[in-house]
Amino acid sequence: RQAIRRAAKRSGVSGPDDHQIDNSCARRIAFTFDDGVAVYRPRTLAILRAKQVHGVFYDNGFRVAANPHMAVFQVREGHTQLNHSYTHPHFNQLSDAAVLDEVQRTEDLFRRIGAPLTFKGFRPPFFEANARVRGLISGLGYTLSLGAGRTDAWEPARTGAEIAGAVVPQLGPGSQIL
Repeated sequence: RQAIRRAAKRSGVSGPDDHQIDNSCARRIAFTFDDGVAVYRPRTLAILRAKQVHGVFYDNGFRVAANPHMAVFQVREGHTQLNHSYTHPHFNQLSDAAVLDEVQRTEDLFRRIGAPLTFKGFRPPFFEANARVRGLISGLGYTLSLGAGRTDAWEPARTGAEIAGAVVPQLGPGSQIL
């Protein structure tokens, strides 16, 4: 555990002295991961570490509650921790109170376990957020992420070549890949 922390600190990736590439959004893409923490997370973090790449994790509260150490670890490694609801419901079908509870309950959990949100970013499950839902979440001070290039990388039968074939055509300045 300490060796991993020392290696992450030594890498300096994304630190104030990291001048490997232009740090503007127009020159970068974001690899985003939804629905975790899952059984794949340790391997995902190992790959990102080996490639010296940071990921953006939109995690569900109920999964983080079951594995809080993973969220704490990924934040310490410098990954971006954002909100993806507590139970992954269809937000357009929820009452106002339930929408607010899903968002605030997850934010509170991250703070309580020592893995606070990097900033108030929220991606609604299934990318579903009508005007009412967007207004409620924005009213909490969140920036909503309502789009990303998508793959079916979650499907175990997909090969690396198939995933790459789906991702590469979607790459461009400022891209987000889910």
